Amino acid sequence: MLLAPKPFTQKLISGDSVVKAGQRRLWTISVSPYMITPQLTGSFHASGGAGNDIQVVIAEASEFENWANNHPANLDYSSDRTTNGTFTVQLKPGKKYVLAFDNGFSVLTEKVVTAEVELHYLK
Repeated sequence: MLLAPKPFTQKLISGDSVVKAGQRRLWTISVSPYMITPQLTGSFHASGGAGNDIQVVIAEASEFENWANNHPANLDYSSDRTTNGTFTVQLKPGKKYVLAFDNGFSVLTEKVVTAEVELHYLK
């Protein structure tokens, strides 16, 4: 008898993260080959500096490396510079992803990003 896959949720980020001026805060997300329909969902709010802004990027690790080095890249999500946002990104089983809060454009001001990010999948 086959058992139906069960839904799982992993909380990856909850609360405040400080992103210093000119830097990025990164999280690596490893998606198991056994996860069915993995999906990353989240919301964020940035504060600090004149614009209260941050850029959020999600990409497979190799594509993120291209983007970080100013080369063409296929991003799964990019917010541009903004104060608030939400995302839902379908992920591929067996892949590694990077989620970044990017404050590289700010010369002087650190940002505080309040975020809730979860990984949902069936297994």
